[in-house]
Amino acid sequence: MPNEQANRSDVKEKGRKRTREEGSQTDEEDCRQPRGQCSDATNSRLSSIEEKLNLLLSVLPELENYKSRINQLEEDKSPQTSLQYAQAEIEDLKTKANDAESQQQKINADQERINKELKELQRRHIKLECHSRRDNLKFFGVKEGERESNSDTETALREFMRTKLKIPPNDVKEIHFDRVHRISTHTRDGRNSGSRPIIVRLSAYQDKNFIKSFIKNLPKGTNIGISDDFPKEVDEIRRKLYPVLKAAKREKKEAYFKVEKLFINGSLYRGPETALFPLYGCPMNS
Repeated sequence: MPNEQANRSDVKEKGRKRTREEGSQTDEEDCRQPRGQCSDATNSRLSSIEEKLNLLLSVLPELENYKSRINQLEEDKSPQTSLQYAQAEIEDLKTKANDAESQQQKINADQERINKELKELQRRHIKLECHSRRDNLKFFGVKEGERESNSDTETALREFMRTKLKIPPNDVKEIHFDRVHRISTHTRDGRNSGSRPIIVRLSAYQDKNFIKSFIKNLPKGTNIGISDDFPKEVDEIRRKLYPVLKAAKREKKEAYFKVEKLFINGSLYRGPETALFPLYGCPMNS
């Protein structure tokens, strides 16, 4: 018994000793260098990590700059997108140009129509004015008295018909006027005898033709004369074409005016002078 207890005590002692020895080896494996040297290695590793962090912090602004530029490039259109956008703009401009051309064509058509309508209105206006003046006659070279009244003007006109036109006195008495008055001194016919022309409205159209049948009795080469009363547009045409009429008569051709139209040997005259008058040959058309 005493021996068994002694053996058990030895076994326990040996186990404790072995445990202490094994634990001492493990500590040596965890830190194979002395305690001071292990601390230096940790500091070195921390320093390295710190250097890397500093380097990373130094490049961060540049990275942010690159990031900003990339974002801007992503926001901007790519070259292909820009080309497509430009093509779309060109197509849009073409469409707008075509629309503008169509509008211009419409405007031109409307303008042409308006010009035609305006010309037609002008023609009709001249025609109506010619009809309203068809019973009128203008007398040039009738002597004008001082402070002459309308009755004095009619008296001077009847005297003119007896003495210059040589109309029989009894026939002169039978001619009736609706109105007799003097007009401006300067006329479009360029006649200025010192006496203002007289314009009369005859009561009967037959009297007008009767008076005109005596025009052949008027003296030649003077400012004395008789003419129809036409609108200024017709007067202008007749004044420009009058030399053509005289030249045709000198050549023994039949020449006469019918309102604004000049006929020579039965044909409407279409000489270069008529190009100046857009309404030549038009006013009296139906």
